[in-house]
Amino acid sequence: PTRRSAALADMVELMHAISVALFRRRRAMAGNTSGTVLDEDSPWLHTLADNNEDSEKARGTVNAYCFNIVLVSLQDSAILENATKTSQVLDMFAWWLGDALPRALARNNMHDFPADSEEEIEPAALRDETELLEGGQDAVPPQQHCCWLWLLFLSPFPLELVRSQATVTLKYWKVICAILGTLQSGNESNVPSSSSQQLLYLSLIANKLVKSLLSSISGHDRTLPETEERNVVYLFAMVVPVLSALCKGLHQIAEATKSEECQQQHSFFGSSAKSVVGNCLTQVHELFSAAFAHTHEKVVQTAASSAQSLLQSPACAVVLSSAIVPCLMLSLVTDRAQNSPAVIDAAWGVISSVAVGRQGNDDGSALLEATIPMVLKLVFCIADHTRRRPGSLQAHTAPMAQCLVQAARSNPQSLKAQVAAMPSGSQQM
Repeated sequence: PTRRSAALADMVELMHAISVALFRRRRAMAGNTSGTVLDEDSPWLHTLADNNEDSEKARGTVNAYCFNIVLVSLQDSAILENATKTSQVLDMFAWWLGDALPRALARNNMHDFPADSEEEIEPAALRDETELLEGGQDAVPPQQHCCWLWLLFLSPFPLELVRSQATVTLKYWKVICAILGTLQSGNESNVPSSSSQQLLYLSLIANKLVKSLLSSISGHDRTLPETEERNVVYLFAMVVPVLSALCKGLHQIAEATKSEECQQQHSFFGSSAKSVVGNCLTQVHELFSAAFAHTHEKVVQTAASSAQSLLQSPACAVVLSSAIVPCLMLSLVTDRAQNSPAVIDAAWGVISSVAVGRQGNDDGSALLEATIPMVLKLVFCIADHTRRRPGSLQAHTAPMAQCLVQAARSNPQSLKAQVAAMPSGSQQM
């Protein structure tokens, strides 16, 4: 095992160096200033980087070698204990995933996976990739498969690896989510192609993380060991970028298909994609319901911070507000929150984010119009309760006032109109 780990470390170093040179050259050829073409570049690098059939086949071979090196490395404790080697492994993962994914999606454009449940959809969606892995060398058509997706579901990255290499894992997880959330180039109508399958993969990955997080917080209703508390924080940190990527993709498709003519000409979602995306949104609601109602303050604070990060994005606010905000509103008026000023501040901060994040954004105008009366009604209820029971809910006063100030700045006309429509007694509160 020791000699194998040493040889594997050398292979990681070699394939990483080759990948660095190859993608630097490819970026330079594409006109990206982050790559530089050097006169002394070796002939083999020219061959690998060129845009022709022979070069694509050669890159496919390197891709296959890198995949196997990454696959084995993610199972090797000696590699994973070394932050530098782990970074090199995940570098290759991100680069080759970004290179292979567009071709795989183009080949599988609008491919659906009929199934009765998500448990059946996931293996069906990865069937081509797993058949490739099991078929041996004769079954490797690297330009037509994206076996890198398989690693996101069946390797230690990111769920297990984050426990031992948190900083490195979270850094590269954001990179991977950015790759998965960038819908590939569209047709003449600027409509993203392969959107259904790409969002299917994103939703499956998001569901996997959300389920794991929900399981972690549901299994510790009253006490949370330090290691599990840290894991909950890591899981929330991974859920945010994947949900952001999913919402970005959904928003991109919504923008591209605004016209009725475009909607009639193009069908973007297969039944499996619709099912998994819908299930994802349901699970997000379940997650934040459980998190905001949790007895452990760190869980509630982390959930509120994550919600705030998500809802500051216009795309996430439109897609996720209905799943997150009702849970949050309920948490603001529970007895548990009464004795937790930090949680109250965080919760009101999330509501403020919904309003402030929509300022100057036409897409969020309807959401903002609905948010302001909701905030006013909540403020009225808390103020009325405080009037009837002096001293109760006192911790809400400062963050509640700050939220009202920010709402007034975002849409002063709407706020004035809503206040004017309230009974005179409520206005004085």
